Amino acid sequence: EREDLAASPAPDEAQERLKSLRRHRQWLEDEAQAARNRLEAAERSPWTPPGVLRSLRKVIRDLEGQAAKADRELGEMVAGDESLSSRLSLLLTVPGVGLKTALLILSELPRPEESKSSHSWPAFCGVAPRTVQSGKTSYGVLSRTGRPDLRAHLYMAAVVALRATPAVAAYVARLAARGKTGKRAVMAAMHKLLRICFGVLITRRPFDPQIHLSYP
Repeated sequence: EREDLAASPAPDEAQERLKSLRRHRQWLEDEAQAARNRLEAAERSPWTPPGVLRSLRKVIRDLEGQAAKADRELGEMVAGDESLSSRLSLLLTVPGVGLKTALLILSELPRPEESKSSHSWPAFCGVAPRTVQSGKTSYGVLSRTGRPDLRAHLYMAAVVALRATPAVAAYVARLAARGKTGKRAVMAAMHKLLRICFGVLITRRPFDPQIHLSYP
């Protein structure tokens, strides 16, 4: 009562269904990779019974088959929803954003129309800057208070965007001139990439490199 908090938006049914299926697909992929790693280790051991190897290979085939089925269901789900389909098409116009990254953004991030600004997404993912003060000294660091799983999944997309998207490269170059290099540069690329994706969705316009180059 003291804070007078605003009510949270009601969950979007299409987004929640997409989130559930995409997470299940990700789980299948992770389990299949874990089984492959286990099989590789088992194959190196001279004491592994043949039955164990057969079992692991069957588990991997089953998981890969279920993952392929989940991929088909994801495609059907998006194709059957005009809003999801149009937003997916917009995201895929952004260099560095592939199908997996686009589905991750659509399912896991707050809808743009319910967010205060494009800076909400970097904050949600934990790549927004915050100021640290110690006595008379102050410096900026990443907040890292957002979702670490989203940062992990978006890492490679940011690496690709850093090379393929001039707007992202220019943004990171400005930060590099101030000493922000290495992994911090990739986090900065992720920050810019998220804001670009937010922009194409909120404006309902495909990615335009000239427009995004003009924004800081």
